[in-house]
Amino acid sequence: MLNVLSGIPQGIKVNVDTDNLEYCNFVYMCIKEPNSYYHIRVYILGILEPILNTIWNNYISSKQSRKQYCYVTIKKMYIQPNTFGNREGWHIDGFLGGDQINFIWSDDLPTEVAIGEFNISEDHHKSLFEIEEQVQVFTNLESNTLYILNQTCVHRPAINSTDKTLLRTFVKVTFTDELFNGFGNAWNHMLPHIKPTKNRSIERNHGAVY
Repeated sequence: MLNVLSGIPQGIKVNVDTDNLEYCNFVYMCIKEPNSYYHIRVYILGILEPILNTIWNNYISSKQSRKQYCYVTIKKMYIQPNTFGNREGWHIDGFLGGDQINFIWSDDLPTEVAIGEFNISEDHHKSLFEIEEQVQVFTNLESNTLYILNQTCVHRPAINSTDKTLLRTFVKVTFTDELFNGFGNAWNHMLPHIKPTKNRSIERNHGAVY
């Protein structure tokens, strides 16, 4: 069994202009291969630049991440009342993923984080149910804030509990040594195509499939 202590992650306010970002929903687009330069499409450069600069200036330097892949997930979409902006469920990003570091930012419906101690198995599927059963206290993070998620942060997407449809932009940046080759991952046409070989589960992913 694993003992996990989950709490509010470190965050930094970041102003990001999302007005010129087109509506989109893409997952784990590779923008950098190991020992290579960043290859960022023009239409997402404006939204990624302040986020990446904040990461480099406060968390990890571009030199530190040189040997890693960098992937981005960006979603700008309308969230209907009583629905989620992502797959629902408590989970841990990079569960048993070793080197993986994740950063998240959103301008509305910020992520919910569980606070407390969890005893969970190392099985990707069992641990989902174990986390669900053990969550007692949780809180919402803040909008327009970049958070670093380590492999002890239990969290889930927030539900739109209002009676209005909300326009939300969500950004996730992932640094890892691992090649992400799940079906449905976005292709950055500035880089060689990563051939998908892994199916993504309907359940919240822990890191078993990227």
